[in-house]
Amino acid sequence: MHRMGRSLRTGWAAAWILAGAVGPAAAAETKAGRKGEASPKATEQLVWVTYGEALERAERENKHVLIDFYTSWCGWCKVMDSKTYTDSAVVRLLTMHFVISKVNAESGREFPVGNQQVSGRDLAEQFSVHQFPMTWFLKPDGTRLANLPGFIPPERFVKALEFVHERRYAKTEDGDGKD
Repeated sequence: MHRMGRSLRTGWAAAWILAGAVGPAAAAETKAGRKGEASPKATEQLVWVTYGEALERAERENKHVLIDFYTSWCGWCKVMDSKTYTDSAVVRLLTMHFVISKVNAESGREFPVGNQQVSGRDLAEQFSVHQFPMTWFLKPDGTRLANLPGFIPPERFVKALEFVHERRYAKTEDGDGKD
């Protein structure tokens, strides 16, 4: 359906480095907040759309797509929802520069994608999603760009969102990592 290539490898690596691996230290940092402070909550809420609608809008509006693959039983997915997706900087970037879609990776409920009907389970299989949460970024034309596995604290997520929105991945696609 969508091609994966050199940009996926280099984009993923750069975005992952910016976002940082999430381990016990990151989880502890999030529980403690930012230097002892609670994460600022956004005053506006995010508007999630179906995957098919996200692809259509992204192309029309020339915005990147963010897909949040989750399951109902995933504890870190709930933390991502309550900590990361409510952070004011994250909400601002997502609202202004992305079209966002939440996909329940275990759902059999179908929704339209172009001329097809697909389910969340189908999409998770197409995107090789085997752990949760899993965040995928797509270019405005629907080409897969990068994925970030696991919970990502707001501070690191903002860096990944800026990297994608500012199209810094295009500067690293030749693999040398230089601008």
